[in-house]
Order: sequence, then C-alpha cells, then structure tokens
Amino acid sequence: MSFRKQRSRCVYVAERFGVCSFFLCVPLPLSLLLAGVFQAQGAVGLNSDQKAASKLLRPRPEERYHFPQALDIPTPHRMPEVDVETLLNILGDDFQPKYMSITNPNDDELKLSNSTKRHRQHKQRKNSASSRESLKALLSGRLSEVPRGQPEFRRTLRRFLRKHTECRIARYWHDLGDRYFPRYVREGTCQQTHVSCSIPPGMLCQPHKQKEIKLLWWHCTTGGYSTRTQVNQPHYNLERQKCRWIKMIYPVLSECTCKCKAEDES
Repeated sequence: MSFRKQRSRCVYVAERFGVCSFFLCVPLPLSLLLAGVFQAQGAVGLNSDQKAASKLLRPRPEERYHFPQALDIPTPHRMPEVDVETLLNILGDDFQPKYMSITNPNDDELKLSNSTKRHRQHKQRKNSASSRESLKALLSGRLSEVPRGQPEFRRTLRRFLRKHTECRIARYWHDLGDRYFPRYVREGTCQQTHVSCSIPPGMLCQPHKQKEIKLLWWHCTTGGYSTRTQVNQPHYNLERQKCRWIKMIYPVLSECTCKCKAEDES
C-alpha cells in the first residue's frame, strides 16, 4: 500500500473515530486513552497489594443487598418460578424457620382454642390479695406496713417490676408476596410504646437492635435501560425481561429497650 493511500485511510479513521494510529491528530484526552489501555491490559503496573485492594471496589450484591423499595413498575410478565427444593438449596444455612416460613403460619395460630387463651389470661391475673396490698404500701411509701421475709411478696414484687420495666416484642407474620421466598417473615414491634417502662415514669420502650435475615427476591431486568425508563416506550415488551432469584438482606426487629424519648419525638 502506497503512503498516500495509507495516509488517506488514516485521515478517514481520524475523522470517523477521532483517533489515528499515526497520531496525525489526537482529539481524545490522553487520560481516556490510558484508561482504556489500563482496562484492557488487566491493571498492568499494579503490585499485588494494589490488585487485591482493587477487588474491593467491585460490586458484590449478594453480600449487602438491602431490602428494595417499592417502585411504581408493572408486575413482571414472567411469574416467579417456585421450586421449593431448589430455592432451599440456594438459601442453604440462611433459611431460619424461626423468622421465615414457606406456608402461612397464621392458619396454625388460629387453631388455638378460646379455653386455652382464657386459662392463660387467668393465670397471668392470679395474685394474692395480701401481696397486692403490701405492694401498694411499698409504692406509697408506707415501709412500716411492708411484710418482711415473705417469699410470696418478693415474687409479686419481682413480677411487678418485670411487667412494668420489661420491653417485649409483639411478633406477627408478614406476607411479602410471591416475589419473595420464603414469602412469610416473622416481624415484630415494641409493646407498651405509649406507656412508661421506668420507675419513676419517663422512659418508653423503643427499638434497639435488628437482625438481618436473607431472603430470595425474584428480580427482573430488561437490559440496557431500567424498567422505569422502558415502561413508557412504544415498543416496550415485558417478554424480554430476564428474571432470576437473588439473595437480599431483610432486617427484622430483635430487641427493644427502655430508654428516654428522642427529642424529635417529644
């Protein structure tokens, strides 16, 4: 090939793509060229420590994939493929029956008879009249009337303090829908949030700790653009969605504590 043809081809490449192998013109910034070479050569020039540190910058969604917020997007065209045995194998040791269930546990809880509930309530209210009177005397400051060395009174006092200062969690089963596996999660709220839990009164039961459990989420992508962007396109086709089960982190309340009310809540 003659030099004239070679030079004309180079000029065409320079006008078309903005770069030329003979460096007749270099319109692109040098930093972009170096970045492309750096990526193509697999981080040539980095030592072993720098290469190891660069791996930390890569996204790892399965490790910290938090609960996604609800978006105003249509329901996926592809319904979730629920193969219980396969999905349980994917979860592995992350399946915790205490906090999650495949079937609806609320159906089992409704089987409790009314007599059992009444018996439990009667047992909780059972206290001797003398112990209650002694407890009232203690709280009103009449220490001389408080009996000494009575085991029943000490037990009543302990029950009273535990009942009025303990912050329990009211558990309930929440149905997340068919896009989650397992779809039933055992969540909780703090009891006695409007009643003081301290003596003297002033503090309230508030959430203190959370436990992170892992679920599977039926995640669909359309490729190229987000579903929110493509949904308004004239040729949008839900059949082009690519869906798969991915792990995600779901927080549940694990502990409540008695503490002072926050300033922004007062």
